[in-house]
Amino acid sequence: MITRLELKKIIRSPIVWVLLLLFTAFNSYQIYLHAPMREGMSLLNAIIDEHGVLMDKKGRASLEADYRAELQAWNELSKEKSGHTYESMQAFFNPETYYSIIEKNVYTEKELIQASELAVKESYVFSTEEIIQRYNTLNLEEVAAMYIRLYGLSGDAAEIVKKQYESFQPRLDELTDNQEHLSLFFNGKAYETHSLLFQTLFLSVMIEALLLITLVTAFVVNYEFDQRTSLVTYSTKRGRKVVRNKLCAAIVASMTMTAYLLGSTLVVYFLVFDYSRLWHVPISSGFLTEGNNMAFMSWWNLSFIQYVFLSCLLVFICQFLVVLMTFILSMWTRNSYVVFFTFLLIVGSFVLLPGELPRNSEWMIYTHYTPFPLMLGVKKWWMESGAFTTFQYYELVTVSTWLVLLVTTSLYCIHRFYKQNLS
Repeated sequence: MITRLELKKIIRSPIVWVLLLLFTAFNSYQIYLHAPMREGMSLLNAIIDEHGVLMDKKGRASLEADYRAELQAWNELSKEKSGHTYESMQAFFNPETYYSIIEKNVYTEKELIQASELAVKESYVFSTEEIIQRYNTLNLEEVAAMYIRLYGLSGDAAEIVKKQYESFQPRLDELTDNQEHLSLFFNGKAYETHSLLFQTLFLSVMIEALLLITLVTAFVVNYEFDQRTSLVTYSTKRGRKVVRNKLCAAIVASMTMTAYLLGSTLVVYFLVFDYSRLWHVPISSGFLTEGNNMAFMSWWNLSFIQYVFLSCLLVFICQFLVVLMTFILSMWTRNSYVVFFTFLLIVGSFVLLPGELPRNSEWMIYTHYTPFPLMLGVKKWWMESGAFTTFQYYELVTVSTWLVLLVTTSLYCIHRFYKQNLS
């Protein structure tokens, strides 16, 4: 009953509803900006239906034969219309050639659409060969050395990075043996869908939820202190035990808001972009590789849907940690405004701290095992993720350690509050 009354305080706060609507609109707008590329992306479904998901020797031969036949048909049309033939559609879409063709209206709109579709198919044919070559020459020792040079690491920090990549070698061998990297997915260099979904949208949702949770938790926990009714409220029969109901109300409200933001964003995203053939494709697909040529390689053989589920679960755990942090701050400061700005200061400190430590110290690695660097690294959760967080259980170690720490501290704050002088 008391928890329900505390929830009503949150529900009646107009700022919560305004922010929820603004955040929902913002996330939908980000998806809308990328919506035009769905036409090219949808062609992958037709390729999968015809040639399968796996581009092993048989799949590659089937796709390439289909592509060569269509290219020959296109060249016959092109020779008839313009007197030219092309070795590839890339040559046709070369700006020097293409713009002059458009100006002369050599081809109909339907024929140009056909050329664009053939160019998409060609990109998957060429990408397959590139992926095979890239993974055959991938050397994790060189990757580790590259990161060490990039960040100027030495001493203990450099040794930890080397060991992390040595431990990833068995997984890389398994990945290539299973041919996970040869599973078709949206072309990362053309569409960057992994960054869009996880770096842009998931990160936006986490930041939005973090702001809402901080405001809501501070508001409900410090409500009596902000309204100057604390001495009356905490002198009743129920008394100071109300603080437990406040924490429960903050958790329920926070998880509900996170579920709404994450759920509405994912629903809109998957309505716009058709992943129907890709739910069970390995997330370690080499086709996901983006412009920086850094492969996405998970620690386990995870399908796309499994990866999304685990990432959603981790979002909820991270936001639960935010609730506990805000609750602890609220119990110590007793002022909603102070809590909010103190929390933002703590976030900034955790994010900036690793960069201020000596480059030869192992603590430069360990300071990444906090909730906020974890949240910022959402794009490569459960994966090989660079110099500082390539550890098989990085996510699990981080959230479990902080969960124990924050739950213990929260219980201490509640126990301390029972005996504290409030005047």
